[in-house]
Amino acid sequence: VTVPAEGGVIVDTRPGGMTDGGMALYTGTCTNLVLVSCDDNNSVNGDMPTIYATGLTPGTTAWIRMWSKGTTPQGTFDICVTIPPPQPA
Repeated sequence: VTVPAEGGVIVDTRPGGMTDGGMALYTGTCTNLVLVSCDDNNSVNGDMPTIYATGLTPGTTAWIRMWSKGTTPQGTFDICVTIPPPQPA
C-alpha cells in the first residue's frame, strides 16, 4: 500500500475461508524490510487482525504480510486499508 499524505493507515481484515489470521506491516524494500507493527486479534471481526499505524513517510510503500493461525484453514479473507481520522486540535 502507498502511504497517503496523512502518514498513517488502518489495515483491517474480515474472515472468509480463513477465520483466524495474523498480520504484519513493514516499510523498506523487499531486501531490507523494517517491522512497523504486528497483530493477530484486534479486529472487531472475530479473530482477525487490525493494524493502526501512524508516523509513516507519505508516498512510501508499506508492505502487508498476512498468514493463517492455529488450526484455521488457509483461504480467502477481506482486507481494507483506510486513512486514520485526523487528531483533535
